[in-house]
Amino acid sequence: MDVLAAIKERFSVRKYSDRQVEPEKLDAVLEAAMHAPTAMNRRPQKIYVIESEEARARVKANSSSYYNPPVVLLVCYDVELAAQSPDLPGGSSGVMDASIVCDEMMLAAWEQGLGSCWVLRFDSKGMAKAFGLPENVKPAALLYIGYAADDCEPANFHTTLRPLEEIVTRL
Repeated sequence: MDVLAAIKERFSVRKYSDRQVEPEKLDAVLEAAMHAPTAMNRRPQKIYVIESEEARARVKANSSSYYNPPVVLLVCYDVELAAQSPDLPGGSSGVMDASIVCDEMMLAAWEQGLGSCWVLRFDSKGMAKAFGLPENVKPAALLYIGYAADDCEPANFHTTLRPLEEIVTRL
């Protein structure tokens, strides 16, 4: 797979078909999470695979951005495993590590012919309560996974990019 092509081609899927995700494809996505780099290789990620209608209803109740995906990955981090440093935002690598994991899984999903959408608009405390998460496990993101509906298109702002000169400073 050409990684740069995948990065350019993939888009956030906000409309899913009813087609179920094959277990082997989901396993490939989850395997990407296992290989994602994390701070000091601490690997604090904890991923809850949410597939049942009842469990997805709990996600919907705690998110203002819900697109009826067949699979929801609740991507969390264990504060006890995350790298700790006063120099890190919030003193922990947990959110950064979970973010890297999400990115790797989105690319793996695309490679499997699956769409994804990274969702940050959810009630973190409500989600933790809804799924009985231990106190040391903190939700960082939702990652919706599934087949895009036939009429799904990228958002109109998807191709709006800032010029490289605005985001890169060479020193």
